[in-house]
Amino acid sequence: MEFRNDINGLRAVAVLSVLLFHFGVFGFQGGFIGVDIFFVISGYLMTRIIFHRQTRNELSLTNFYTDRAIRIIPALTAMCAIVVVGCYFLLLPSEYKTLSEHVIASLGFVSNITYWRESGYFDLASHSKWLLHTWSLSVEWQFYILYPVVLIIAFRCLSKNNIKILVVIGFLISLGLSFWLTNKSANSAFYLLPSRAWQMLLGGLVFLYPLKQLIIWSKSLNFLGLVGLGLSIYLFSGNDAWPGYGALLPTISTALIIWANRQDSVFTNNFGSAWLGKISYSVYLWHWPIVVFLTYQNLDSVIWIMMGIVASFVLGYFSWKYIECNSKLIKRNLSDKSFPGLHQLGRLFGLVSPVLLVSIIVNYNDGMPNRFDEAVFLAETQANDRNPRTSECLVLRGVTPSDCLYGVGTDIKLIVLGDSHANSMVTAIESAMLRYTSGQILFIGYSACSTIPGIKRRDIPDSQCGEFVDNQIERLNREYPEVPIVIVNRPSVALFNQTNPMKIRLDGPLVYFNEPYNDHIQILYDEFEAHFNMAIKRLSTNRELYIVKAVPEYSVDIPQSYARELKSGIKETSLFITKHEYGQRNAFMHGLYENAAETFNVNLLDPSEYLCDDTSCFAVKQGVPLYYDDNHLNETGNKVLIPMFEKIWVDINQDTKGISQGN
Repeated sequence: MEFRNDINGLRAVAVLSVLLFHFGVFGFQGGFIGVDIFFVISGYLMTRIIFHRQTRNELSLTNFYTDRAIRIIPALTAMCAIVVVGCYFLLLPSEYKTLSEHVIASLGFVSNITYWRESGYFDLASHSKWLLHTWSLSVEWQFYILYPVVLIIAFRCLSKNNIKILVVIGFLISLGLSFWLTNKSANSAFYLLPSRAWQMLLGGLVFLYPLKQLIIWSKSLNFLGLVGLGLSIYLFSGNDAWPGYGALLPTISTALIIWANRQDSVFTNNFGSAWLGKISYSVYLWHWPIVVFLTYQNLDSVIWIMMGIVASFVLGYFSWKYIECNSKLIKRNLSDKSFPGLHQLGRLFGLVSPVLLVSIIVNYNDGMPNRFDEAVFLAETQANDRNPRTSECLVLRGVTPSDCLYGVGTDIKLIVLGDSHANSMVTAIESAMLRYTSGQILFIGYSACSTIPGIKRRDIPDSQCGEFVDNQIERLNREYPEVPIVIVNRPSVALFNQTNPMKIRLDGPLVYFNEPYNDHIQILYDEFEAHFNMAIKRLSTNRELYIVKAVPEYSVDIPQSYARELKSGIKETSLFITKHEYGQRNAFMHGLYENAAETFNVNLLDPSEYLCDDTSCFAVKQGVPLYYDDNHLNETGNKVLIPMFEKIWVDINQDTKGISQGN
């Protein structure tokens, strides 16, 4: 088949845009659309290969799969092998175990499903996943598996025109699913084949319906496609729901360029694009582990970024020259009857097997903790020191509470209401109670949900937080009208969209009431305060109400960061923030709390009195991390707050004695 300069040039555009996006180069905030370009190219080429072979009666599933495997697997396996070996000396046990799971998923071409279950592509956690970029290879491979099977069946049953219609129908169904799922579950839409297949099928339609117009149309379509790609790279960002409607622009633009079939365009047929397009697959494979390495080592200066970009090209070139080109030599032998397709697949399996075996061994041995001192392992395991009843008691979606009970006895003496921070503290409240009395604590928790009626989150579209809170306030006032309540929330992160304690992102708060506000933030603050005060007024009538102020939060994962410090021989931990930073981050919410204390007779509990001294707040105490991530207290850390929670039971006992004496 003829070599297409325009498609090779598109590969260069795709990999360069993805690379510069991942390295954080200004102006390429939409560079992730490079994957969309690759999908369209793959769909076009696969359709062309299948139909050409069918026309010559040479279509064989075994040979088709073998071709794809020889193209993809050797370089992917080599990259995975080198990452596994290199990270043996670098990663903590849990990190190394996670890497082994990701290697297995990547070489099994199901990593898109793995990452779909874990977190979003644009989340901060993504920068700790060395093989995240293999999700797109998994989507393509799943397409390679299913697409020829469907077409082979169709060739036996349908005419060519009807097969074209079948592809159009598949395209429309997948496109509609993509639009619907992006709004319903953006993570699913991003990672899964059914909502991505339309992009590959559009590439197939470009082949099935070739352009048969004057050359002037070819130039115009090529130009429009290039403009569309440029706009996509510049205008879109990780804050856009993807793929959804936005993905139409880069996907259609790519299709237009392929459809135009211009082989002499200066943008896609020059020395640079020809060279980069040729090595694009290997560059794609290597650039992301380099990004993760720089992130892991906190190497974020311009010099390191430039070195990372250069290293991506260098490693990509050597991978192409010594692995991809040698793989092509294997492919040539497919015409020799002594090397049937199944034999080649067996060889490829033999190539992959050692890497899979090593990864299985690493996973079975929990990341090989014996590589480091025991203190490193113990510090890291604090990430697992969580409330064991979290999955049972913390609501994630819907409006039905779990109603978990803590303590002993039959009488409900306290209600704990809040979000995941309430879940991380409830066992400390229970411990404080058992020092004074017997009884039960009713825990009502909803993840990422501040105790404010009507509140909504734009980052969790299917959350029914506001409705849940409104229902629970009404219910508690009806069923438990005099039982004291403790409210524990973490609203600052959603209200100000802060991840780093001292950095406020510019893309607007995550919460809203009527509609999201990106510019008129003061309107949101006013609405937030009004809804908050209404909630406190409803809850504080005829009962004691306690509000726990915010715990200090950090910009790094505490157990992992402390374990890394120990691994590096650092004796004085740097895991603290200043008291000023803590106060600045929580100034707005603490102001609301203090106003509520005066207006509604609310009792405030301040964790900073136990987690901070006069100048600093600490995340590690006596060599033990107090958090299981960057903001949630673990089961060790929450016990530091037992003296604070004892104040509740002192108040309750005094009230009980007062009632008894009055009687």
